[in-house]
Amino acid sequence: MCSLCLQLYVIMAALSDQAVPCTYGSLQHKRQDKYAQLLQVLEEYCMGLGVQPDPRVVVTSFKSATMQAVKQVFSCNVDTHGCFFHLTQATWHRIQLEGHAKLYKTDDKFRVFCGIMDSQGFLPVNDVKKVSTEKNIFYRLLVYTFKFQ
Repeated sequence: MCSLCLQLYVIMAALSDQAVPCTYGSLQHKRQDKYAQLLQVLEEYCMGLGVQPDPRVVVTSFKSATMQAVKQVFSCNVDTHGCFFHLTQATWHRIQLEGHAKLYKTDDKFRVFCGIMDSQGFLPVNDVKKVSTEKNIFYRLLVYTFKFQ
């Protein structure tokens, strides 16, 4: 990646039961207009090959700018999802930001709690709302976590 680029973007597509890289883009800015510009170039290239990209589901990082750019270029009907890898990376970044990296590395209960928080990404939204009640293990683990502050 060049020193002028802030981000290397990889566009992948499902082919049979595998995800394969289709193209790479180096971006200087993490903004919706730049993500949209990258996707428009990709769309134009595909159309030049006689292929109309029409994704039904797109998995991205959790940046709303990326998700909005997908909907802007392809359709507001595209179903966007956040990538689990990016979720765990964001969680780890937050743990470090809050000064809990050492605790994460040394306390099994805290590490399990963090994993449980990430696992909520597999639940339907309505179930996540249910698990945030006081009678729930997630709430008890959250209370446990704050005892370390």
